[in-house]
Amino acid sequence: MRNTFLVHETKRILKSRFTQIIILLASSSPLIGALLSNYISEDISNSIFGINSSTLLSQTILFPAKIGAILSTLAFIALTVFEFDKILRFRVNYIIEPISSSIKIHLTKITGLMCAGFISTVGSMIIMIPHYIFNVGSLSNFSYLLLSYTLIIFGSIVLTILMTAGFYLTFRNVNITCIIMLLAVLFGFSFWSIFRFSK
Repeated sequence: MRNTFLVHETKRILKSRFTQIIILLASSSPLIGALLSNYISEDISNSIFGINSSTLLSQTILFPAKIGAILSTLAFIALTVFEFDKILRFRVNYIIEPISSSIKIHLTKITGLMCAGFISTVGSMIIMIPHYIFNVGSLSNFSYLLLSYTLIIFGSIVLTILMTAGFYLTFRNVNITCIIMLLAVLFGFSFWSIFRFSK
């Protein structure tokens, strides 16, 4: 029963139209970063993102990965809140809770959301392969892209899902959860900028 519920809930999350839109947005977010890298000055790139945008490695891997992480964070904040609020919004907890405990239900949702995050990360890697080959000329050192996207993008998605779920389960309020998470993102930018300037 436990495995059946896990598989069913994961499939339901992945088949959701809103989830598919989020996956598409998150997968294409590094490409948006790659397109923006030519229009963002080196000072802004260095102070905010800590990246020397003049290097080929930064333009093809690091800058798109960090922009992808930021956009994916915002996308998965919305998706996580949407999925967790759905239980209370449609009052399906009265139907689900007799089947499984609330803790298992929440862990199952987190697992499904992380699967969506993994698919988004793999999708972003596939989308960025032509851009990487066009700029580098081959797939040499492609492992750097795989490692960067796994750590930066997928890592930020996992952290976002856990934090958003934790705040929502604490306050049970969509607005408060979104405000706290947006403040956390802004605090991350501020902390990084202060850290960069203090060095």
